[in-house]
Amino acid sequence: MQPSTSSWPAFAGSNNGASNSLAQSYNSGTYAPNTATPPFFVDYRHFNPAGGGGIESNGGAAFGSMSLTLVTGTSQTYRVAGDCCAAGPSDYKRLGLVGFAGRYLASDVSGPATGNTGDLPSWSYCRAFNTNECVQGSPAGSLYMSLPVADLGSQCASSQFTQAIPCLFQPAPWSGQSIQFRIDLGDFSGLATRKFGYVHGHPGTAYEYSNCRPTADAQFMFCPGYWLDGVRSEWLAYRIPPALPADNVNRTSFVPVTLAYQGVPFASNIRARFGYLENGGDLLRCTAYAQDCSTEIPSGSTNDPYSFTNEAVTRQGCANGAMCTVTIPSLPNRVLYYVVDRLDGSGNAVATTPLAAVAVP
Repeated sequence: MQPSTSSWPAFAGSNNGASNSLAQSYNSGTYAPNTATPPFFVDYRHFNPAGGGGIESNGGAAFGSMSLTLVTGTSQTYRVAGDCCAAGPSDYKRLGLVGFAGRYLASDVSGPATGNTGDLPSWSYCRAFNTNECVQGSPAGSLYMSLPVADLGSQCASSQFTQAIPCLFQPAPWSGQSIQFRIDLGDFSGLATRKFGYVHGHPGTAYEYSNCRPTADAQFMFCPGYWLDGVRSEWLAYRIPPALPADNVNRTSFVPVTLAYQGVPFASNIRARFGYLENGGDLLRCTAYAQDCSTEIPSGSTNDPYSFTNEAVTRQGCANGAMCTVTIPSLPNRVLYYVVDRLDGSGNAVATTPLAAVAVP
């Protein structure tokens, strides 16, 4: 047999997410021969250590170190010494963060606000991009979790619901998700793969050995959903569309959305601010970090795909009367919201377009 698909793809060229050793793979093609065109397998890519560790067994399956220290003056906010999984350098703008504690999924509350001396919201985590973000006195780059219940241990754990063992990590594109991939061609980037999500759970809650299986007619697959709503386990039926779409869009990276605008009087630069509905705010936040995103590139981190508007940046020139193009690095299969600003030499907005939206393929 020849390999036909990627084992652990990158996103936007970043390999800094949780590594392949932190996954279990259960491929399945249980439909009748010659039923599916093109032929495919499904795979449940657990966020579980490759070596196993047991189901609900005294801390479940253990990952790497998760050292947490209670922040002085709080009752449930902990500083995290490092993410659990020996992932690569922080790549928040491409990969984000995921946090959970057993059955509790945590939310990202990162933002530029400073001066917080109390607890962060329950079941949340926060990355301080700058000094004093998340909690007062935080160093830049530090991580925090707010856990009203925590079974503190020396390691993150998966494959279990009963203990609230903290885990914070930088995910890879398929961490914990069920996927479908074609097997009639060689595809090592993930272009011929689509994701079905976390089977109504979140990373780390899939029991080891669980898998999804297509029906004989290749129209559905059945997956086990463990402890839905924390009270029961069920089989879930997923409708499998007849064929994976084939087009020329590379969804293993940001999809470029290019806009053309003319320069205006008293402005020398141009940028687009952009975001997605799920991040709230003014619709111009492209991550959970509570700040607008911009097509300008940070001057202190020139390999970043975009900037937050509280960063020092290199501006894109656009003279009065010139036709200028702005390219937004967009997440695939999302509705993108954006405005275009013309800026003077000091970075002040001279003119801003109305909010617009576009469906990203």
